[in-house]
Amino acid sequence: MSTYFALRTHLDPYCVQTVDQASVDHLASLLSAADPPIPHYLWIEQPNNVPTCLALAPNQRESKIVEALDKSGGRLWKG
Repeated sequence: MSTYFALRTHLDPYCVQTVDQASVDHLASLLSAADPPIPHYLWIEQPNNVPTCLALAPNQRESKIVEALDKSGGRLWKG
């Protein structure tokens, strides 16, 4: 927990929009396949059992994460 608070000035929340369910699944598989795997949580909406959100653990924008986000076809969401 102390590491998280030490990094809090470097952490920014971002929302990335994906095209469809397949792109969220693809991003989750890219993060899981990284060496070492990138910590994340795939939110599955119930009762439809549909992935609706993917949350990354706090990080410092490692190149593996940026590469996975690029490969998934996501784009920065501007509300």
